[in-house]
Amino acid sequence: MLIDDIKANRSRYKETPFPLVPSETVQIGLGISLLEDDSEGFVFLWGNAALFFGKEDVLAKRFIAVQLPITLAAKPGEVARAFKVGPTTLARWRVKYEELGLQGLIEKKKSPTCPHKLRDEIINEVNSLRKKVGVYETLPP
Repeated sequence: MLIDDIKANRSRYKETPFPLVPSETVQIGLGISLLEDDSEGFVFLWGNAALFFGKEDVLAKRFIAVQLPITLAAKPGEVARAFKVGPTTLARWRVKYEELGLQGLIEKKKSPTCPHKLRDEIINEVNSLRKKVGVYETLPP
């Protein structure tokens, strides 16, 4: 019987959870695994789909990634590997979460650091077209 086998080999069963998750999952830690595709992701805890995030829900994905090490459910390196981010990125998310809460995990769009630069030949062409139509103000080089 299975129960007798478990009792006789407790140490083996203590370390290895039953494979109650889809085979495509990535194991994060003991009893925790991640299943992610192009549209959604699930975190399984001991075979139960316990956490979910949609493809566009960056906040939920980051929150789950930060919470797993905070709750000691998994090591940061294991979480970073499973979520396909670097350990430094995960650590930065955690610091932002601890400082600002969920607001710290919101993805912020970065603006360009320098203005768009036109090539010299395009500026010269625009200036010559302006002169042809009677606009004598030219673009600066």
